[in-house]
Amino acid sequence: MLQWCITYVSGYNINEENRMRIKDIAQLAGVSTATVSRVINNSTSVREETRKIVLEVIKAKNYRPNITAQNLAKKETNTIGVVIPDLDNPFFGKIIKGIYEKIEEENLNIILLNSYGSLKKEKRVIETLIEQRVKGVIIVPVAKDKDSSYKHFNRLDEFKIPYVLVDREIEGDNFSKVYLENRKGAYKATKYLLTKVSDIAMISGPVRTTTATKRLKGYSIAMGEKNLEEKVYYGDYKIESGYKIITEIIRDNKLPEALFVANNMMTLGVIKGLIENNIKISENILIFSFDEVEMAEIFGVKIDYLEFDVKSIGEKAVDILKGKLNGDKSRKIVKIPGEIKK
Repeated sequence: MLQWCITYVSGYNINEENRMRIKDIAQLAGVSTATVSRVINNSTSVREETRKIVLEVIKAKNYRPNITAQNLAKKETNTIGVVIPDLDNPFFGKIIKGIYEKIEEENLNIILLNSYGSLKKEKRVIETLIEQRVKGVIIVPVAKDKDSSYKHFNRLDEFKIPYVLVDREIEGDNFSKVYLENRKGAYKATKYLLTKVSDIAMISGPVRTTTATKRLKGYSIAMGEKNLEEKVYYGDYKIESGYKIITEIIRDNKLPEALFVANNMMTLGVIKGLIENNIKISENILIFSFDEVEMAEIFGVKIDYLEFDVKSIGEKAVDILKGKLNGDKSRKIVKIPGEIKK
């Protein structure tokens, strides 16, 4: 049965000053540290009476083995590292669910880390996973600026730890990855809106991310085919940016006939801003979200969106990673298509 170990990268170190150590357990149980270690690792070479005494002391003292120390004594663990940039976004929750369900019967552990969308923290997370001696890594890479790079992934290569990128594309010929058909999906969404109206604005994500640039490209191609003016606003994939942008659009009296929003979280912000200003969705403006907004029904509104099998991103990433663990060195690329959901 797969076990969860969720680790948040906060920048603080655990204070181990008062931590119970294995030698303390050994002293209290009246045995050697080697015996305690054998009990912890379920060795059969310990007498049942001795095992019982050690386990009682462990329980009484609420002792937890130092996993890092144990891992350092091994070449690798039975653990897969999963790195996500935003644990609050249900989109990534679906990916995690796909990963979990796929390896549930593989007797693997998961270390789930949050990079918070920070390149600096992502680098730290990579080092943490190396220290933990993980078998492999599934990671949603964070956005980078023009002066940074993804060279820190080379650290995983140095330690021969296979990894798969999900959701976001990055430059490079050696990366295996699973992601949505961003450009094609955005093109399809814009073409759909063009069957209804011609004045279509877009709230894009940050152009530092490939997901944003691909979706923006799809919108631009569709609008260009009709020789229509592009109206693009830039958010950061967060609820607050969607809310801020739609509020400014309303304030400046620039409400378009339709608004294509590049992700679910910004769409939630847009919905909030429209409701606060008594603007009715579908009647006063059409809203189309790049991905599903599960909370839209709570607001009593209906949003058209692109439907993707997001959970399959995690599932297919596990398939690729398992292949790599079994010696497959080929580059794998999987694109997940989306369909318009009315």
